[in-house]
Amino acid sequence: MHNNSSTQNVLANLWVLVHLPDDDEQPPRYFVLPSAELHKQTARRSEQYNAEYRKRHGRDYDKPGVPKLSIKEVADYEAKWDEIASACAAQLD
Repeated sequence: MHNNSSTQNVLANLWVLVHLPDDDEQPPRYFVLPSAELHKQTARRSEQYNAEYRKRHGRDYDKPGVPKLSIKEVADYEAKWDEIASACAAQLD
């Protein structure tokens, strides 16, 4: 028997990012990423920013920030709703 908490644990390893276009006529875009991929992408982006900051200021950036990703960086994960279905199905096996 499987309970809701085990399904929640599986889903906790997935992120759904939403891009809301400036043009109200365009639909939102959804990107479904595994946590590990999201962490890899944001860590790479943060390190790039920190390297530039270090070059300009001679020290690391030490304030909290908000991770940013471009659509290009997550494009492979657009509308990957099957990732959620697969994660849930794997939990039931």
